[in-house]
Amino acid sequence: MRTRYGVGAVVVVSAAMIFTLALAQDKKNPSNADQEIRKASEAYAAAYNKGDVNAVMAHWAADAEYVDDSGKSTKGQAALTEMYKNALGEGKGVKVQIKTSAIRLIKDDLAMQEGESVLTQPSGETDSSPFSALWMKKDGKWVLQLVRDLSDQTATVAEAPNARLKELAWLVGEWSFEAKEKDIKTTIKGKWMKGEKFLILDIVVSNKGEETMSMIQVVGWDPTGQRLHSWFYDTRGGFGEGYWSRKGNKWTVEVAGVTADGRHGTGTNVWQMEDENKFIFEASDRDLDGQELPDVKVTYTRVKK
Repeated sequence: MRTRYGVGAVVVVSAAMIFTLALAQDKKNPSNADQEIRKASEAYAAAYNKGDVNAVMAHWAADAEYVDDSGKSTKGQAALTEMYKNALGEGKGVKVQIKTSAIRLIKDDLAMQEGESVLTQPSGETDSSPFSALWMKKDGKWVLQLVRDLSDQTATVAEAPNARLKELAWLVGEWSFEAKEKDIKTTIKGKWMKGEKFLILDIVVSNKGEETMSMIQVVGWDPTGQRLHSWFYDTRGGFGEGYWSRKGNKWTVEVAGVTADGRHGTGTNVWQMEDENKFIFEASDRDLDGQELPDVKVTYTRVKK
């Protein structure tokens, strides 16, 4: 296991919000927010390179979380502090550099950063890994809320730029989830766009046999971020994007979004393939305008023709 970012370096509304919280607002990124986060990243790296644990922790929120390349989660200031003490003690002389490829402002106090962390050993040997980071502005200062190491996600894009996308081919077809006690049904129809460079998921939520909302999710390979990127649109006016990473038979999607009435949400979705006829969908860490929402876990089965 390796650690990164410098660490070594269901009512109708509930069923719908599983997906609509994965919609991100496409608003232009004010230069001051972009510059502030880049400076914060530089300050974080400087603190790490000095071995100053307290200064490093000043860049993390109290309830922050770090997920390493094995999927292990470390959450909260106490656990993160212990992690950094161990990392800095075991990796004396190791330097980290944070290279930012993109910063997207979700709302005034929430932003998603994509980039690469480069670790340089005392011998001069370097190792790099992509990451995603969710920043929150608290008391006028940008702090890390969630960092996910994506070192297992580097694809051989020279041969097949959409190789990672083709790993989602099992989603092609029709899927269904039904909560009979609530008369709620959700169907997903997966199909390739012509050329098979994008996967389209048509999602319909119905109540008592009547359609209440539908949405389209488009998934494709993002060559700039070297990862899967998805875009979402629903019939109520919600829209946005998500960022995917894979570990085994699980695809984790960091999502952030805006609903039709202007509320902002963030969350983590997991698509777990059980077999060719069943997958589990989980939505966790969901937040809507500062209000925590309960986790959701449902099982979809393939509709056989």
